This record gives sequence, structure tokens and C-alpha cells, in this order.
Amino acid sequence: MPLSRYEAILAEAEAAAEKEPSRAKQLLAPAPPRPAAPRHEGQGEHGPVVGTALHFMLNANATETAYGRELQRQKLAGAILEWWWQPCSFRLSFDEKGHGIFYRPDFFVLTRENILEVHETKGFMREDARHKLAWAASLYPFRFILVKRTRGTWATTPYACSFP
Repeated sequence: MPLSRYEAILAEAEAAAEKEPSRAKQLLAPAPPRPAAPRHEGQGEHGPVVGTALHFMLNANATETAYGRELQRQKLAGAILEWWWQPCSFRLSFDEKGHGIFYRPDFFVLTRENILEVHETKGFMREDARHKLAWAASLYPFRFILVKRTRGTWATTPYACSFP
């Protein structure tokens, strides 16, 4: 019966131990630990950190990606201070089974006036998305803005809420 790979290495180590003890130690020594793979900025232990540029690049749709580029241009020009992609979810209510109903905005934008705005990008807006956006705007103290791309320009529509 042929020897397994492990048995062959063990036999080789035993034969080497008789001739050269240092060679046996080398063969039987545990393998050195693998070096950790280099992490990119925004890379966590288990994948991209939510809200980072790496997470954005891997998960955003085409409209969000284009608007993210626009926000980055505005940031570099000094028109806005900072922007984040899908940094959190807002709880709106609970359904009849007790499960939470949530709204996750596409972008948070910090303006030069230190006002935090919520920007929602849509190529096409379904009815439930329209209701959730209006619902969140009535519950939370942020400026909610709907952003659509029209003929190469970004059109914004503010959603009314009871806060300044």
C-alpha cells in the first residue's frame, strides 16, 4: 500500500534524523504563519467598511456612482465639506408583525454651513420609495433632497419637513 503524503514526509524526517538531526527539525517544524494580506483604506477584517470609498465602489449602482463623482468634485471645489454613501438607516415604523420598516438614504452631505442633508438619487422612483422618502422627511431633522439626472445635469427637489 502506498504511503500518504504525510507518512512519506514523516518517513523522510525519521531517516534524516538518523543522518542529520537539524534537517529533521526543519522538516517537522510547523509552517511559519502567513503574512496578513495588505488592507486597502476602508477595508475591515471581514470586508469593506460601510460608508467608505471602497464599500461605495463595490456596491453603488450607476446613478449613485455618477452622483458620488459629482459630490467628490463639489468637495474638492469647496462647495461642500464632506459626503457619505449610505451611512445609516432610519427606522420609520413597525409593520403588523413587529418588524421594523426602514429607509436607507443614498447620501449624507455636509454643506459649508454645517447643515447635514440627506440626498436620495433616483433614475426611476417607485411609489413605495416616494412614500418612504416623504415619511422620513416628516420624522427626522434633516434636509431631504431628491436628486435626478436630467440631460447631463443634476436636478434637485427638496422634500418638505417640519424642521428648518
